[in-house]
Amino acid sequence: MFITTAPDLAAFCANARGESAIYLDTEFIGEESYHPRLEIIQIAAAGKIAIVDYPAIPDLSPLWALLADGAVEKVFHAGQQDLALLARASESSLGNTFDTQIAAAFVGWGEQASYSDLVNAACGVRLSKSHTYSTWGRRPLSAAQLAYAEDDVRYLPEITRQLKDGLARLGRVDWAKEEFEAQEKSAASGPVPGEDLYERVKGAMSLRPRELAILREIAAWREDEAKRRDRPRQSILRDPALVSLARHAPQSVNALRDIRSFPGHVVERYGRDLVDAVARGLAMPKEQWPRKREKRETNGDTPMVVSLLQTLVRLRASEREIAQGILARNNDLEELAVLGPKASEGDLRILQGWRWDMVGRDLVRLLRGETALAMDTASGRPAVVERTGA
Repeated sequence: MFITTAPDLAAFCANARGESAIYLDTEFIGEESYHPRLEIIQIAAAGKIAIVDYPAIPDLSPLWALLADGAVEKVFHAGQQDLALLARASESSLGNTFDTQIAAAFVGWGEQASYSDLVNAACGVRLSKSHTYSTWGRRPLSAAQLAYAEDDVRYLPEITRQLKDGLARLGRVDWAKEEFEAQEKSAASGPVPGEDLYERVKGAMSLRPRELAILREIAAWREDEAKRRDRPRQSILRDPALVSLARHAPQSVNALRDIRSFPGHVVERYGRDLVDAVARGLAMPKEQWPRKREKRETNGDTPMVVSLLQTLVRLRASEREIAQGILARNNDLEELAVLGPKASEGDLRILQGWRWDMVGRDLVRLLRGETALAMDTASGRPAVVERTGA
């Protein structure tokens, strides 16, 4: 069902309101505008699949009301970007979500499993990838495009049923819910404040504080220009050019032209704006310069400690049939290795909530020397053993 009118959308949403769950996906174009441009929204509900032609329908309030209904569970696969798109379009955040990719990691179906892999595992169906990079902004959409879009939600109900059975069997329903809620919060957090944009510029942390002050002004200018022109920020000026500007600090358009490899067309179009942004950065009082992010105080032993912690994480992940990456990232373990024996519950992500119960407590005890890793001769695998007198 391809929905292009407000009355048809209202009728579909009214029918879906009685459901306990709806299943969603989106298709968008992200490389041509400042915000990704939403094109279609796929919804499976009440045994039907609708493809909503987002640009064609002036009044989407019935859909936004459905998404805002806390009694209706919204199911996605790898839904971080879908949630952010829909939150911005509807001007509200989504709650009561379920993400099949996250859930799959909790039941041993693999870390960051693709939708096609889950369809194959749960339903025995191999999906075509022929329209993975389709041009969704062109109308009319072909029958093949619509069939592909429908398949993106067609199998979500059965995948979700099997995943929920697995979560319940393993006692991990609440753990998964923690991760769903964290993703909802992240998607609803909105854009990075203008004064902090420089931190996301690749290569920013190689600059000195005064250069960071210049970069902050240039990055804020680029963001405003990208919004004004509705263009991706990198199409206005790429990150390496921003870093180069901050280093050279040109104080005239001619000086800007002298910077090697700096795009000439950018100088012609934005030269005066860029020089003014540099001047604002140079005029910034020293006490207002950005501070460089503190590097972790590692030492020569830190990599060995991280390797030890990784072994314990791999052991627990294998024992509990859970993806290692959702249990602990390398960054988590580096932070923990630096914190060392003084670490305690709640200090870091790996030491909070369900992670504390599954592995965090054991990691801290290992760092404190209360336990050790040793080979279990019976199984031939590492095992955690108590240290006598610890």
